[in-house]
Amino acid sequence: SSSSSSSSSSSPRSSSTGPGETAEEISLKRLFARITQIFEELPRERFTASQLSILVNSFARVGVRDETMMAMAAECAMMIDVREFEAQDISLIANAFSKLEFKNSLLFLHLSSAAQRLPHHAFLGQTAATLLNACASTNFDHLPLLLFLASVIRKLSPEQINEQHASMILNSFSRLCCLHPAVVSSISRSLLLRFSSPMSEVSGHSIANIFHSLAKLNIQDEQLVGKIVEILPQLNYRTMSPQSVANIAWSSSVLCVDHSPLLAWLVAAINFHLPSIRDQFLGQVLLFIRWYRLSLQKNTQEAGEGKGVDEHQHQHQHQHQHQHQH
Repeated sequence: SSSSSSSSSSSPRSSSTGPGETAEEISLKRLFARITQIFEELPRERFTASQLSILVNSFARVGVRDETMMAMAAECAMMIDVREFEAQDISLIANAFSKLEFKNSLLFLHLSSAAQRLPHHAFLGQTAATLLNACASTNFDHLPLLLFLASVIRKLSPEQINEQHASMILNSFSRLCCLHPAVVSSISRSLLLRFSSPMSEVSGHSIANIFHSLAKLNIQDEQLVGKIVEILPQLNYRTMSPQSVANIAWSSSVLCVDHSPLLAWLVAAINFHLPSIRDQFLGQVLLFIRWYRLSLQKNTQEAGEGKGVDEHQHQHQHQHQHQHQH
């Protein structure tokens, strides 16, 4: 289990050994290569959906990308009757294939059929978000499945959707370039309820992703955006990733957020993270800086015009009083 947790965030590794690998990595690959050999020798029909989901998810968690294994696993999954799949089985198998960067449209169509025959209440926030994320990662924009998942999400209670689930759902829909308005309302209610709880611990990474997805989808939800804008300056930007800071900066400019505490927080966060911000995210920061400068100029100009109006009114009142006294 220690190997799984340490490798889960890394990119998929080929099952063949390469230079510079540690003894532990080589040993791990040999172990999973042996598992592939055993799987190849067993009749496919002996595996249940639950057993297969555990098997392929193990490869994904460790990050071992074995093409032979995944091809056999896809074949095995499509031999299993759609009525035998549970929501978690579907979610885990789809997630494993997306994490290991294997695209198999026939497999995903089979999983889609299995998912749509289940009742909505069979899905939790985690399983729905994970399946949707897998579809986005593999560009599987199968409309019947997306509509089904949208319906599932709308029927989840606010307590079943945390900020991590909301982040995955919104980010997935933004990558698929589609979103049902009712899904936004459901997620907004859940997040506002969660953010209002005094016991809630907000993840900087998740809230940055939510904010970024709202901007990408151009969702003008005043309550939700207002709450996020209120929360962000309270977070420690030093513990956030440079990418998260860049995403927040870009989102603020796209949504035209004119909130002094957030803007001051962003300026400090950008100054702190600027040396570590990668080239592909510098454009987001530059867009924010341009928008921020224009915003400052506009505010200064409006303040000047307001001051001129006040002085004119003051002079008019003074002249009126002088005439009255005369």
